[in-house]
Amino acid sequence: MTFEEILEHITALLTFNVIKVSDQQITLGDILFIPLLVIAGLLLSKWLIKLISKRLRKKKTDPNVIHLVERILFVIAIAVIIISILDFMNVPIAAFAFLSGAIAIGFGFGAQNTVCAEHINQVTNIRQKIRFSPHLDCLSPACSPDNQYKYRS
Repeated sequence: MTFEEILEHITALLTFNVIKVSDQQITLGDILFIPLLVIAGLLLSKWLIKLISKRLRKKKTDPNVIHLVERILFVIAIAVIIISILDFMNVPIAAFAFLSGAIAIGFGFGAQNTVCAEHINQVTNIRQKIRFSPHLDCLSPACSPDNQYKYRS
């Protein structure tokens, strides 16, 4: 086998269609290229976040604010990486709009159910009778066992 034939076999393998999403073919090469894009995107975002953090530290910004900014930038970077990968693979992002909307609605109903259940529990606890012990305990060192009968109701 010559070098050109090996390249043709590799090219044929990498252009093999694995799955079809919304009339867009996703090849084996696209899938194998994803980890490289993820690693490069995370390294680049980490470097940029460190650069921004250093500048904020030089300005003597509150460490809590710096940490908050780092986390927000990291979440934004991950979202950009995911959207970029989907765009690279020619997957239309509109195909996921229905799915993400359904997940958001489900999360909202779940949160509403949890809040309602907690509210009902609090109302039930407030309406229960408050029970007091019929005896008062004397915790003072001045109280002797002989005098405890004075403190009983």
